[in-house]
Amino acid sequence: MFNKRRSSDHRKIDTFIGKETSMSGSLNANGTIRIDGAFEGEIVSQGDVIIGSEARLKARVAGRNVTLGGRLEGDVRAENKLEILNKGELLGNIHTGTLAIEEGGYFTGLCNMTGSSKKDFSPSQESLGEQAADLTRDEAERDIDQVAPGEVAKKSVMPVEKVGGERR
Repeated sequence: MFNKRRSSDHRKIDTFIGKETSMSGSLNANGTIRIDGAFEGEIVSQGDVIIGSEARLKARVAGRNVTLGGRLEGDVRAENKLEILNKGELLGNIHTGTLAIEEGGYFTGLCNMTGSSKKDFSPSQESLGEQAADLTRDEAERDIDQVAPGEVAKKSVMPVEKVGGERR
């Protein structure tokens, strides 16, 4: 009877790309961006980035919080939180403070979690391409190789977040 609305639905949207729209290039904004269509390129926002369930992106994305409901091929930098919803698909690397993946959500790539630290995040100071390059497969494999058998690397411990009232 009553639909449960996500917190992202309540935010003021400053920039909107509808599901019948296709764009390419660079999109820079200070406020919240919502994309329901197709986009190829780079998205940088000082606010939140919301990628709707019908959206299809081949892009690098940076924002304060990023919510992914559609398909994204590319790297993500989320200052605070990246949330991959149950139909969301991410094929790329992640650099974020907190990561939440709902059951049914999909992610393949490398993940670097900083905690909710702003010191590593500055989309306005340097290009997203330079920031996304800081986590390479070689670095991740080198970190794993330095861990003795049976020892748990401190970098592998991630915060647990409640999703839908359940502890995951």
